[in-house]
Parts: sequence; structure tokens; C-alpha cells
Amino acid sequence: MTLIWNRKQGGPPRPGRSSVSQVASRRGGRPQFNRWLSLLTIIMMLGSLGWTVMRASNISIDSASDEMYGGLPVEQRQSAAGFFGLRESAVVNFFRSGIVFFDEEQCTRSIHDAVNHATSSSSHDFSLSLQQREHVIDSIAAAAVKQMKGDWVETDGSTESDGCGMMGEATLLAAIAQRAALREPICNGYQHGYDENDKHRQNERMQVPKRAAWLAFENDGCVDEVKQLFTDHRLYIADEIRRNEVFSSSVDVPIYLLKGSFVSVLPDSQVGDIAVLKLNGGGGGNGSTQALYESTLNALFAFYRRVVTNGYIFIGQYDTASCRKAIDEFFVDGNYTMSAVDTSTRSFTKTNDKVRVPPDYRNTVIKKSLDPIVLAGWATLKEWHRDTVKQFVGNVGDNLYQSYRYIEAMRHVVQRIKEDASSRDGSKAARVNVCETGYNGGHSAQLFLSFLNRGDNVDVHYYGWDLKQFGSSEPTAEKMKEVYGDNFHIVWGDSKQTLQHAREDMNGQRCHLIVIDGEHSKNGVLNDIENFLKVAEPGCVIFGDDCAPYKRTVPKSEQMLEAWMEFVDSGRVISV
Repeated sequence: MTLIWNRKQGGPPRPGRSSVSQVASRRGGRPQFNRWLSLLTIIMMLGSLGWTVMRASNISIDSASDEMYGGLPVEQRQSAAGFFGLRESAVVNFFRSGIVFFDEEQCTRSIHDAVNHATSSSSHDFSLSLQQREHVIDSIAAAAVKQMKGDWVETDGSTESDGCGMMGEATLLAAIAQRAALREPICNGYQHGYDENDKHRQNERMQVPKRAAWLAFENDGCVDEVKQLFTDHRLYIADEIRRNEVFSSSVDVPIYLLKGSFVSVLPDSQVGDIAVLKLNGGGGGNGSTQALYESTLNALFAFYRRVVTNGYIFIGQYDTASCRKAIDEFFVDGNYTMSAVDTSTRSFTKTNDKVRVPPDYRNTVIKKSLDPIVLAGWATLKEWHRDTVKQFVGNVGDNLYQSYRYIEAMRHVVQRIKEDASSRDGSKAARVNVCETGYNGGHSAQLFLSFLNRGDNVDVHYYGWDLKQFGSSEPTAEKMKEVYGDNFHIVWGDSKQTLQHAREDMNGQRCHLIVIDGEHSKNGVLNDIENFLKVAEPGCVIFGDDCAPYKRTVPKSEQMLEAWMEFVDSGRVISV
């Protein structure tokens, strides 16, 4: 449409001057018809603008997911109408203000609508109860609107006799819900109003964090069926080894499958922070066996500490005695408040990290799962002590769970360093520096250095600081120097003084894993952590030995815990 401005008067048409309708009238046209024509043209322009806005949104969404959808035509992807584009509320919002504003209620409703639309057109017959389905979607929606970081993780300990049943259904729903949250403009809009603490941050934009969905299961017979479940819903099953690469790609919600025995697979997995954790046990379908008890605890020990504060946990088969026994023994009394989801499932929010190690689990599952190479190293160490002098105070080998955690942490550090090394130079060995105060009898050092004997291109260097207070320390260190050469380093003296020179002692290297096991006092722990942080690699794993509530054998353990918590409360150390 063309508007004819009155150029001589320098402004818009005035009464008595030429406008479109007036010119037409003088030419014998039909004024009423032309008025309607002008109005219709304006309406068409506004409609075209609205369609352009919505279509542009769809283009950006579709182009970001070509890999996942295998290059399907845009028309087919738009068949799930509201799922891919702007919803009516968001479109109205756009025209009113020029931008889309975040709305928690509409965001949650939109996520539910998207999941319902996707599943209603699915050929899969869900076995998961309606209550569980709603809770799964709600948990992802809540994590989205709260901008909670972390992945979705589900464990399913079903055995072959249980069949595949509802395996993967919850993860499927969670992935679809997360995909909807990422794509829904109203979930990623701007906040209304001013920030009282910062008047310049008006209309701060919300952004749903990206998260992966993990499914761990022990029943190999369900692999094909589970994969088909996700591919039928256009979800991308990724390779865990390429996690960083895939996570930074255009794939909205990568799916990772962890297959195998929980006790061996889960601790070594690359799962990071967890926003929602859903546990399903096994046990031959009746849930009353030792298998269910161990399966539940294996999943809790591997994943609970990775759940972020205020993250959500679902416990399946809670109606069985074995599952309840595992939960009651794992959590410190009063550590959680259960809410019923349905007759067999409970949920709660994580508020702290207080857990304990059930004796039955420690003496059976953990003992059986200790690394045989580590055990062989300790056997060698025992021979060295017998040949020299056996004089030391306690050792990590006497604490099965502490040994388990050291080994697990070492595996994670090795994985991370190897990933970084391969991205730079795949032929170069991954160097891992372990730093410890309190060498004592050498048990921790032998555990960490055992990772040299695996033929997997890992170069472990142990750096120890010790008072040389016990008889075994010096002769054992001499043996280690003889066996491990330049991979073993020891500094004698009070760590409050010697650790100040750690950078020089390490020739500029930095620590990837730290053990604080030196002077058992508040000042001792404060000094060791403070000095170690100066040579710690970002993301370094730190263990505070005996930093715990009152221990009869360690009179100052509570003071040591106070020192540890000073660093946690300041944010310099993140407690896991």
C-alpha cells in the first residue's frame, strides 16, 4: 500500500488535500470500496508481520535440531503445532511489548502440553502410572523455571525376569519436557520489573539450562527396545565418550545409556551435576531380594552426592522392605521428608549431604568391588613393612569406603585429564598430580601410584609432605622412590612451613587431587588447605581426612570439620 503525503505542506494529508481515498473519489472511483481496501491491506500487513515473527521463531528452532531430526522437512516438524513455535500467549505478549516475558505458570503449562501432545500421538503404551508421569514432567518444569543446573538421571535395576516393562519411560518424558522447556519462548523470556538490588538489571532474561538425560540399566536384553523408544520420539542417543562435544552441539537433549552392573558402571560414569535423580531397583520382580537392596544402594552411593542442593529424588519400589531398608540405612535420621507419588514411589528434595555407610553394604558390596590392582599394591606394601619396620597410625586400607572413594575419585580425575590431553595431543600420556599431607605408612600413595600399572597411558605423580614421625615412613618412601623413580616425590618437615614452598617443590606443576591428612587440628587443616589451594588446578578433588563430627579415635575431628567448613562456607571449596 502507498500513502501519498502532501509534499508542499511537509506533512500528512490534511482536510481538503489529496489522500488515497480522496484521489480515487475525484477520479470517479468508489470511496467506500477504497476505504475497505485500505483497511484490508493494513490487516494483511499485520497478519504478515505476525506470521513472519512466528515463522522466524520456528526456523531458528528447527535449524538448531537438524541433526536430531535427521533433516525432516520443516512441515513435518511443525505438525506438533504448539510444541515447536510460539504459543498464543507468547504471541500476544510479543505484540504488546515487543519482547516475550517469562511466566512461570504458562511455562509449566506449556511444557505439560508439549509432552501430552508428543505422547498422545505415540504408538508406545505407557506402563508408568499417571501420577509418576505428572511428577516427572513437574520436576523438569520446576528445574527449568528455577534455572537449576544438572542432568536428569534414571537408574533401572530390572533383571531379565522383570522384562523391559516401563524401562526408559520416565527418561523419555523428562527428555521431551526438557526439549519443550528449551524451545518454549515464554520459559526463556524476560523478567518483569526492576531488580531491587540492581536498578540497571531491568527485564533480566531467564534461560533454561541445557541438560542431558541419562538412563542406567543392567538388563542387556532391553537395549534395542530402549533405543527404539527414544528414536521413535526423535531423540538423539549420544556417545558418553563424546559428552563435551555433543553437549555443546545443536542437539537439544542428548540421551546417554549406561549399560552393565551398577557397582562397576555407575561410579566411573561421566555424569556430572544432577537436577533430578530417579531410582528403580531390581530383584526378580518382587523387590524382596538382596539384589534390590544392593541395587538401590549402588545407585545412591554413585549419584546422590552429585545431586545439586534442592534437586529432586524419586525412589521407586519404596513399598518393598528391601528398598526401605536401603533408604533407612543410607540417610541420617531426619535427613529427608518423603512425599508419596503413588503406591510404590516416593519423592523428596535434597537439602544436605549427610549420609552413612551401612555395615552390611560396606562388608559385602564395597569390599568385593575394590580394585584388584590396588589390593595387589597393598600386598606389596605389606611386604615392604615386614622387611623394614611396621610402624604407622591407621591407613586407608582399613577403611573400605574411604578406599572406594579414593579409587573412584582417581578414576574421575584420570578420565577428565585424559579428555583434556586427547583434545591437545592424543599421543601424550595424561599426567595426574596427586598431593597429600600425611604420607604415614604409604598406603594412600600406593593406591594412587597403582594407576601407573594399567597400560592406559596415564602418568601419575605423587607429591607427599610428612613429618617423618613414624618408623615406617622413611624406609617405605625409599622403597617407593626405588620402584617409581621420578613419579614419587616426598618432602619431610612440618607442612605449615614446607607446604609454603609447594610450587617450587613441584616445579610449577599443579595438583589434580589433594588429600588433607596431616596435622589433626583446626590450624593444621586451615594451613594445609590454604597452601594447597595456591597450587590446585581448578576443579581439583580435595579429601579432608577425619574432618567429621565427633570420632572417638580422633579427639579433634570436630575442630577439623570446622576448619573444612570455613572454606566451604566461603565458596572456595564445594562440598560433595
